Amino acid sequence: MKKQVLVAGIALVLASSAMAGEGTYVGIQANGTKQEATIKATNYNAYGSQSASKLGAPGLTVGTYLDSQFRVEGSYNFINNDDKTKLKHHQIGLAVLQGFDPFDNAFNPYVGVKADYNLVKQSEINMNEKFFTFAPVVGARYTFDSGIYFDARYAYNFGKKEVVKHIKSTIPGDQAEYDIGYKPFKSQITLGVGYNF
Repeated sequence: MKKQVLVAGIALVLASSAMAGEGTYVGIQANGTKQEATIKATNYNAYGSQSASKLGAPGLTVGTYLDSQFRVEGSYNFINNDDKTKLKHHQIGLAVLQGFDPFDNAFNPYVGVKADYNLVKQSEINMNEKFFTFAPVVGARYTFDSGIYFDARYAYNFGKKEVVKHIKSTIPGDQAEYDIGYKPFKSQITLGVGYNF
């Protein structure tokens, strides 16, 4: 339910802003994050973890300018779809961004803040965790005369430290119990391309 409310809220903000704003844009993006999975046997001494950095988690973004530099932006990112771990991480976000025009040209650095609704799922162990993260954002955008833009940004996420699911072994006679964990990333690098209408 929270997911639907957030999506509806993003749509309402963007729609109302577009009517009073100075243009909208749509784009695609790739996210760079560090993924970390952990496993811990809770009834005897065993622990393991695996981490990997990846750039390529796909995303979509839609935004509108309220004036020449201030904009509101909604986004969806599919952060993780790992075939090995069967873990999926969806991220729906809303950002408020303030740009600057120090060189009076098409290059615009910006700062802002974003809030994300995160859904982490793993079907084999019935993991289904939902949580919010908040992040300051710093980035830069270059817009061509054609309306096409390139965007690069960095965000540092504050929020859930680790998602953990407690399970028991399914092997007959095995009494082991495990905590399966996923540590959401803190640093998030995003590269995007899109079009201004």
